[in-house]
Amino acid sequence: MTLSVGYNGSDINNVRFSYKARSGEWKDAEILSATPASRATANYNVTLKVESTYRNVEVKARAGAAEAAFTAERQTPDFTAVAPENDVFAKHAVVRLSSINDEVAADLATSARWAVSTDNGNSWTNVSATVSGTSARLEGLTPGTAYRVRATVSDKQATAALTTEAALQIPNSDMETWSRTDGQTKYWWIEYPGASKADAIWATVNELTTSEGGSGTNPFDHKGCSYCAFSGTRKTTDVHGGSLAAVIETVGYGDNDANGTTTVGKGCKKIAAGELFLGSYDNGANYSGYAFASRPSSIEFWYKYRQKNSADYGYAEFRILNSDNKDITEAKTIQLPKADTYQKVTIPLNYLRLTNGKAAKIMVSFKSSGNQECLKINTDNLDCPSFGNTSDGRFTGSSLYIDDITLNY
Repeated sequence: MTLSVGYNGSDINNVRFSYKARSGEWKDAEILSATPASRATANYNVTLKVESTYRNVEVKARAGAAEAAFTAERQTPDFTAVAPENDVFAKHAVVRLSSINDEVAADLATSARWAVSTDNGNSWTNVSATVSGTSARLEGLTPGTAYRVRATVSDKQATAALTTEAALQIPNSDMETWSRTDGQTKYWWIEYPGASKADAIWATVNELTTSEGGSGTNPFDHKGCSYCAFSGTRKTTDVHGGSLAAVIETVGYGDNDANGTTTVGKGCKKIAAGELFLGSYDNGANYSGYAFASRPSSIEFWYKYRQKNSADYGYAEFRILNSDNKDITEAKTIQLPKADTYQKVTIPLNYLRLTNGKAAKIMVSFKSSGNQECLKINTDNLDCPSFGNTSDGRFTGSSLYIDDITLNY
């Protein structure tokens, strides 16, 4: 900063200068140079080293007991604004200012008046911003909307263009749509959480737990009975909201016997946790997720849980990945304890480095038994069909109910 200073003393370098910093403290200002403005006057051009700012600067000059105070007026420097694509979400966006240097840009961001336009700048609406360094976070934006953002400081302006993400929801997240393929008897079928198997983006392991189903319902051939083939994940009218929800159950399946009890190799031959997940089932579970281009702030759902074994718990996992299949949020895995009535669970989604990019895929999965010890075949983990049953008796373990999955933005 260069000032014109009148001084009739013997040496201008004897003058001590100080300035009021952005923090409000008075700090010494180093004289970088001091040259006479002319031979005829006692005026000097004095260049001081002060912190970078576009603001007016209060300065004091002291020589012995004499002191003078004045304000150095500065012009607002040029600056630019940009809204990096990765910083634009559904309801908020971060706009970054650039100027002479970061210190000046930070001052400008703090002082700026912020406004947005949805008609390409024909009209503007003032908005509040939370400033951090050179960046300003604008809240309250409308999802799926093209904006121009304007920052105004004194007589200078800068604008940036951005388009907010859509506030997408996962299809059939309310668990209201189901379909089924009938089995060979009325005691078993394959159920799908969608209008059809082809349309369903949610998947189950029902094809596994019905894979050995048949048509026999007599003491010599009972593969048509529920305890040999059954869909562990099904629709239910025991809901939080709407008409239907999902019940996800641990079930026994295979060439089983109804003998009123079970041990390994006797009664129940195989066991599987019920599952509900985004993906598909094709000779095995494919946890591929669902194509998804938005970044919610949290996910919530309603659940209740009936334990067969008191050591068991439901399990849920949530991930959001970019186009390189890299996580852009911290992966969330949670245990769901016993709950006799529907309980709401809200999971904040904490995004990792914004350089990880936009969302390309969301992964959600639920399991009825999270404790592997509770997937051992015994009567601690399974209720059993009555002896000699040849119809709808089942091997049933813990039951997880899921309804009304919502993404918040």
